[in-house]
Order: sequence, then structure tokens, then C-alpha cells
Amino acid sequence: MSEVTIPYQLRARLSQLEPSLDLNWERELKTILADVSPELKETVDFQILKPKKILWDREMDQYRYQAQHSVELLSQKFLNDQMRYYASTFGLSLKSLQGLTDSLQIARLSGKCLRAN
Repeated sequence: MSEVTIPYQLRARLSQLEPSLDLNWERELKTILADVSPELKETVDFQILKPKKILWDREMDQYRYQAQHSVELLSQKFLNDQMRYYASTFGLSLKSLQGLTDSLQIARLSGKCLRAN
């Protein structure tokens, strides 16, 4: 692959795409890449889209978002220790809630979590 430089404005727009937060991310991506050369699309794919877990499906002619989400993964991304602690505590609370079927047990556990913080 030859080295093609991604223009700043294009890189900035692509960097703002966040498929986990935007339902219209694929439409926005297609709009951004509409007038981009095939060589530049390859570079964009390699440098920006793949690290974001956005993959091009040539057969279906569409992009797919392949990232997995969980509270545990989210807690690892926080740089702040306190935020990591809260996310971890939240994850443990969710796991505890998943095993419960009685509404009173759920209410008690939820109350404990709210009072703890």
C-alpha cells in the first residue's frame, strides 16, 4: 500500500465518528467518504476505521461496527481512578442484579448501591 496522507479536515471528521453513541454513524461515514479516492479510502480504513472496529464489507457494500461493550471494558478505559472504581462497582452491582428474580431483593440491592455512594 502506498502512503497516502489523510487531509486534516477529513481526519478530524472521521475521528469524531463514534458508532457506539451514534445511530446514524454509517450514513455519516458514507457522506464523509463519498468524494474520496479509492487509495485514500484504503488509508482511512487502515489508519482510522479499523482501530475503531469499523470494518468494510465489500460484498454487502456497507460498513459494520464490530466492537464489544461491557462495563468491565468501559472501566478499563477510564484514566481517572475514581471513575474506574465507580464503573467497577457498577459492573459488580449489575452482575448481582442479573441473578435476582424477586422485586424486593432487587429494590434492596439497588437501595444499598445508591446509599454506598
